[in-house]
Amino acid sequence: WFEGSLDRVALENSIKEIIRRHEVLRTSFVEIDGHPKALVHPVTDWNVDVVSLPGLSDAEKASEFKRIASQRAGRPIDLSRPPLLRACLIDFGSEQYGFLIEVHHISCDGWSLGILTQELVQLYTAFCLGQPSPLPELQIQYADYARWHRKYIENGAMQSQIAYWQRKLRGPLPTIDLPLDRVRPPV
Repeated sequence: WFEGSLDRVALENSIKEIIRRHEVLRTSFVEIDGHPKALVHPVTDWNVDVVSLPGLSDAEKASEFKRIASQRAGRPIDLSRPPLLRACLIDFGSEQYGFLIEVHHISCDGWSLGILTQELVQLYTAFCLGQPSPLPELQIQYADYARWHRKYIENGAMQSQIAYWQRKLRGPLPTIDLPLDRVRPPV
């Protein structure tokens, strides 16, 4: 939720640039011959959804924002149709806006959301000033990390980690005595 002037073109171009930069947002996850596959797609046309709701009271704005956010969060993201990111700008008029970004957790975790937010701010600032992207091209994509992780597992390094935790967790685990609203069952 924010107030002030907004350059919608710069906002939309900022998100398009994020989608272009991050292959994982342009990846579809499909089944081919009974096996899951991740397919990276070229950049396609994409737009921010805009909902105009002028003339609402502050209480109505908050209520509508929550309703739209809840409604959109309830819609599944089709993993076979990238991009795996959706955005909605709610224009309440009088330079008041709500902004929602939906990203499927298969392509973005909490850490990545922080990066996405930082990039959005940097890109929007630059694009509002008519400047090109200030962000360097990415040297590593998520698929690179996934390949490294797979090699790590295949080379047996994971076995030492599993053995460590099996030793640490062997035997009865401690009971954490926390205040409860009812008597703890014996099992």
